[in-house]
Amino acid sequence: MTIISTVVVTANQGADPVELLQHLGKGVARIKSYKGVQEATLSAISVGGAATNSMVVMATCEDWTTYGKIQQELNTDSEMIQLMLEGGKMSTWQTFTSQTIDFDLLPS
Repeated sequence: MTIISTVVVTANQGADPVELLQHLGKGVARIKSYKGVQEATLSAISVGGAATNSMVVMATCEDWTTYGKIQQELNTDSEMIQLMLEGGKMSTWQTFTSQTIDFDLLPS
């Protein structure tokens, strides 16, 4: 199983998209430094309904235990807290957390 944390970030009206992108890049770099993060990426949604022109931060880890440890580190990291507070002034965020399903474990 893999846990996938996805944050859809939409710039507030009047926010500088380049500044927001640079800000998110710093956050992704910080997330990558946390023990247990398998992958962290930043991408843009070109066409996606209400999320069109939004950016996406996505990170993966091995399991829910690791996810909890990463969340604990993220929520006690003063640099990351500052990045999130500053980012919240420039954008709105929607957070989704999901897990992959191993179909081999399902009854046939």
